[in-house]
Amino acid sequence: MKCFNHHDRDAFGVCKTCGKGLCLDCMRSVDGMIVCKDNQRCSQTAHLVHVSYENIQNAYTKRSRTISIISGWIFAIAGLFMIYYGFGSDSAMMTLIGAIFAILGVSVLNNASKLKTLDSSKKE
Repeated sequence: MKCFNHHDRDAFGVCKTCGKGLCLDCMRSVDGMIVCKDNQRCSQTAHLVHVSYENIQNAYTKRSRTISIISGWIFAIAGLFMIYYGFGSDSAMMTLIGAIFAILGVSVLNNASKLKTLDSSKKE
């Protein structure tokens, strides 16, 4: 493939917006995407795509964190109740299942805190 602007040069990349082949002199990077160096519309479109992607990713992370926190607390509380009633009724199986639920709940809450850390580190 040859450069769209310089037909005697090989293309080293393709504009993510317009699809033109670009040599090293005709391309630049905008938010990690190769775009036409002199075309402002390509640069703006690439930036808008990047911003939209980040917004979607942040919304997904927030929703995942909320679901993880709620389910983690449900599992942890259910596990503690099972452990309590398992000891009270001398049921080893219920105590074991309760311990598994409690450990699962704590693990899910731990993962939710890691999602929060990842989300906040992106903003810095």
